[in-house]
Amino acid sequence: MFSGKPIVALPNMVCNVILITLVMLICQKVSYSFDFNSRQIFDSLMVEFSHEIGNTNFIKAKALAEDMHLIAQKMGWNKELGFCYSELGRIEHINGRIDKSVNHYRSAIEHNLKANQQLIAADNYIVLGKIFNELKLFIPAFDEFSKALMISETEKDAGRMAISLANMGRAAFFAGRPEEATVNYFRAMKITEDLGNRQLHVMILTDFADIQASLNQSTKAIEFYLQALQLELSIVNRNNLSIAEILLNLGNLSQKLKETENAKNYYLDALGYLRMENPDINIQRQLHYRLGIIAADQNDYDRSNSHFKKCLNISTDNQNKEFEATVLFMLGKNFMSKENPAAVGYFEHSLKLANDNNLTYLMFDNYMALDGFYTRSGDFKQAYNYLKRYQNLRDSVNRREISRNHQLQISHYNDELAQLEIRIVEMQRENILRARIFIAIAIVLSLAVIILLFLTTYLKGKFKKFKHAVRELTREINRIEKENTVVRSN
Repeated sequence: MFSGKPIVALPNMVCNVILITLVMLICQKVSYSFDFNSRQIFDSLMVEFSHEIGNTNFIKAKALAEDMHLIAQKMGWNKELGFCYSELGRIEHINGRIDKSVNHYRSAIEHNLKANQQLIAADNYIVLGKIFNELKLFIPAFDEFSKALMISETEKDAGRMAISLANMGRAAFFAGRPEEATVNYFRAMKITEDLGNRQLHVMILTDFADIQASLNQSTKAIEFYLQALQLELSIVNRNNLSIAEILLNLGNLSQKLKETENAKNYYLDALGYLRMENPDINIQRQLHYRLGIIAADQNDYDRSNSHFKKCLNISTDNQNKEFEATVLFMLGKNFMSKENPAAVGYFEHSLKLANDNNLTYLMFDNYMALDGFYTRSGDFKQAYNYLKRYQNLRDSVNRREISRNHQLQISHYNDELAQLEIRIVEMQRENILRARIFIAIAIVLSLAVIILLFLTTYLKGKFKKFKHAVRELTREINRIEKENTVVRSN
């Protein structure tokens, strides 16, 4: 019969199993609750981060991104880590910390690839390539764009393929590979044309035209800008700002080719398109400045002054001081052409801005203009005063230039001296190496001679013994033969 012990053990085992199961369920519940809370905190931080980015408060946005990164890292969320590193890279890039930005983007790519976010990783590669382009590291930039292209081809994303190819084209152009660049651009254009994505096609055409303009291929640049303009105008929801930018570029190139009327018409058309939506301040200022110069060249000073004054009136808080000083100088020139004393005020204002911002070339221009104005008006004392200031500035610049050249010469001589010292050290090392090689060869040869002499002596002694043994053997053979002959004869 059964004993009592197993009957008691069975309920104990059941109790243990139930207890372990309950503990596991509680742990699972706690873990789920922790995950849920972490997700809630992460999402709330994301909302706050988006708000701070929208307000361009990058210091607060960076702190929030770092908090999100800590949560994502603790939870092992690769997708969220990819996002955090990408945003941190963007913020560091804006703040000018390029090394940190590049490292963050590298980490973003790593985590996005782990999370199977291939296309987002491709976008990270494109951003990295653009950063390298800014640094004029065109070969590394080309490599990053190539990686983006490989992912885009694998994922069959034609849009990203086109963008990657266009960026590869830009990098190849500045890396001195124009044929390869042209092939990449035309491949990108073919893809966007097949896709029917006219906005992307316009972007690539414009980019290619920008490259041609930077290479002083003005006629070819105008051809592609016109293609981009025609295509942009055919889009139903067209981008008027994009049209204004293209027209501005066409105007600049036409002015460069001395086609003044064409340039003027392009600029006026661009202003018209800017009025259709929120105007871009920088484009507006550039257009009025260009129109002001054209009007001044045509001796229409009133119209020119109107355009220049509009340049100054358009959101002066955002314009840079060099541009403001240049416009004031142009206004001064216009008033001086009409012998209007107001010219002095514009020149003085421009001179003050140039002096405050260390714009030496504008200081020279203003001094000469003021000297010319006072000379024409007969105030030779003031004219001499500005001429003297011009000469003092020139002498100061010349002294700085001489000092700089002297420093450059000293630096050059120091570099040459350092190179000479390095060469002397290298020569000494070469001589020591040669001496060591010579000594080694001499030792090897000496050993070879000693071994040869030893072998010769050894073999010579052996040969003498061998000859002696042969002689003894010959004698013995002769003796035996003689004995044999005697025995036979008996």
